[in-house]
Amino acid sequence: MYNQTTPPFYKIEAITVPVAMWSGGQDWICQPMEIAQLRSQTTNLVYNKEFPDWTHWDFIWGIDAHQHAYKEILGLMEKYL
Repeated sequence: MYNQTTPPFYKIEAITVPVAMWSGGQDWICQPMEIAQLRSQTTNLVYNKEFPDWTHWDFIWGIDAHQHAYKEILGLMEKYL
């Protein structure tokens, strides 16, 4: 896809659109230290929320994801789109 084994480097700080970030405190795929690094590089962060007990999959398959995250996501889309 990229003619190389890894995706090309991308300057996160070059993103100019509003960025919202949700993370899970128990995520083993995107660990809290990586999220903190990404957050510090994101210059146009308009929203950030961590769910301390959530894993990576809770955002998709969590039985309460629609109550805790989806409404916020839709609200931010309405505000910034």
